[in-house]
Amino acid sequence: MDPRREMILSFFDEKAYLAGYPDVPAVIASGGVESGRHHFVTFGFDEPRSPCPSSRRPRLLGSLDPAHLQGVEIGALHYPVVKKAEGSILYVDYADRQTLVDKYKDDPGVNGDEIVEVDAIWGDKSLHECLPAGFKADYVVASHVIEHVPDLIGWLLEIRAILALGGQLRLAVPDRRYTFDYIRHTSQLSDVLDAHVRGARQPLPRMVIDFLLGYRHVSKKDAWLGTVSPEAMRPTCSVEAASGMARNVLKDGRYTDCHCWVFTPQSFAELMEQVVRAGLLNFRCTDFSDTRPFEFEFFVGLSPTDDTEEAAETWQRMARSAFDPDSFLAKHKATAQAATSAGSAAALDVARMQLDEARDQIGILQERVVGLMDAIAIMQREPLDQRNRLNAQIANLEAHIQHDQAASTETQRRLTAIERSTAWRVTAPARAALSRLRQPRRG
Repeated sequence: MDPRREMILSFFDEKAYLAGYPDVPAVIASGGVESGRHHFVTFGFDEPRSPCPSSRRPRLLGSLDPAHLQGVEIGALHYPVVKKAEGSILYVDYADRQTLVDKYKDDPGVNGDEIVEVDAIWGDKSLHECLPAGFKADYVVASHVIEHVPDLIGWLLEIRAILALGGQLRLAVPDRRYTFDYIRHTSQLSDVLDAHVRGARQPLPRMVIDFLLGYRHVSKKDAWLGTVSPEAMRPTCSVEAASGMARNVLKDGRYTDCHCWVFTPQSFAELMEQVVRAGLLNFRCTDFSDTRPFEFEFFVGLSPTDDTEEAAETWQRMARSAFDPDSFLAKHKATAQAATSAGSAAALDVARMQLDEARDQIGILQERVVGLMDAIAIMQREPLDQRNRLNAQIANLEAHIQHDQAASTETQRRLTAIERSTAWRVTAPARAALSRLRQPRRG
């Protein structure tokens, strides 16, 4: 199986797959497939289906119960995570409802009629100033928002200021590796600091330019299966157009929505650890749900803390636990090379044994030749019929000698080819290790 498919299959959960796809048990019952795993391997890869499907909402909200808490949802748009009927919730956005309806009127992915009424507009003012006096939230949820905020540190600090004791920030974050940010570099501490020092309240020109020039159409399925070719991707915006939009930002302060920040789960955790250790922000990671096959987002829970070292350690744990496809594939390749090395060593052992046997046979034949030479000398003194019998024996022996010499030459050729091959040179360290293991222990 292709290494990437093996990687995806390592996530497979039979129980979750059967529960997540009600049609699969029926296919099993009809004899179409033997199990959920069989169905996934046969059909799921290509459709594609998740090998471990789960509900999105619990991964985003964690153990929160909105019915008994005061919450804030940022950027709910037309698809709020928590509806008004489910609990006390305020919707916050950068513009009022009508402005959002006008902006997304031509976007087929947004139902304008379902866009929520915005309770507080978070723009030039701080979040604390936008909300009712003395307001404290038990939780703040933001789904695919953090990547849009111009000042990452400032945004998080403003949220921290309105959280009640024990409050949580719940984030859903797009994973660069499976979105239109595919070719962009992950955000670095220097970029985050620059935006924070500037006190950015709208995307900076460089953010707009990087977003527009780095935007590529990409399929989640192809990205997961490793069939994406960055060289074949076409830019969707010219340098001239991107520069023009950036100039508008400088000229009249026009707000240009874009992905200001680019993350993978590991890069997000590493960046947060750096920010925490720098004393700029004290949030700890409470929980983390990684990006799953054929999906494009991960989920993180954060809560305020005054313990900097403990907070940094939580981000270290998240970074270590984040799945890294490159590491998986590298280990898979190393395992395959080790198996190839062992196979090459075994093949060489067989070839050497064959060569030794051929050499032994040649030695035996050479002894017989010496004996025949002596017999020839005697034959010259024997009658003609005896000479004929000896000639026949000599001819038969010479044929055997030629056959064994040919076999020896072929074995030697194979041995030389193996020893000169690239695989043999590359696997030299592994063979040396095998040789040491085969040596008997002393004492």
